[in-house]
Amino acid sequence: MLQEITSNIFIVSFLTLLGSFMLVYLIIPRIIWIVYSRDLIDRPDVRSSHVVSTPTMAGFSFFLTLVMLVFFLKSWDTELVGINLVAGLTIIFSVGLKDDLVLASPKAKLIAEAIAILFLLFCNCMQVISLDGFLGLYNLPMAVSVVFMVIMLLTIINAYNLIDGIDGLAAIVGMVIFSIYALIF
Repeated sequence: MLQEITSNIFIVSFLTLLGSFMLVYLIIPRIIWIVYSRDLIDRPDVRSSHVVSTPTMAGFSFFLTLVMLVFFLKSWDTELVGINLVAGLTIIFSVGLKDDLVLASPKAKLIAEAIAILFLLFCNCMQVISLDGFLGLYNLPMAVSVVFMVIMLLTIINAYNLIDGIDGLAAIVGMVIFSIYALIF
């Protein structure tokens, strides 16, 4: 019975979605309690888009949920993307946590993001070796491919990070993006 359930991708996907939601739903209130009790509140300043103090460190629950998700979906991870993803996410999480507790410099964040991207590029499925004629380019040398991917992914990460300061906007954009990916894939 358990074998039949775990072999059905639709059932596992639904259970993973439900489990992820429940995990975040249970962890967020505890994180908020810790943040308020330790006075780790993000107080608005000149650069802030919000006007009231906001709890930080919600990324902890999302990081934990993603690691659990990768663990439960590892049997479908035929190209071992999950382990590279967890390594890169751990670096991003560490820098984000440091930035929440004490400000991290933009240079340190950029270097950490580039290292996290390089972990992703260790997976063969993330390498772009051909642009199939886009801009007249077909086959790319490996060094050019790596530089191209690092620049492209750094741009996406930092563009998303810029909209993260506006309450709710990053969540809505993320839901739209992942909904489109779910529809396509």
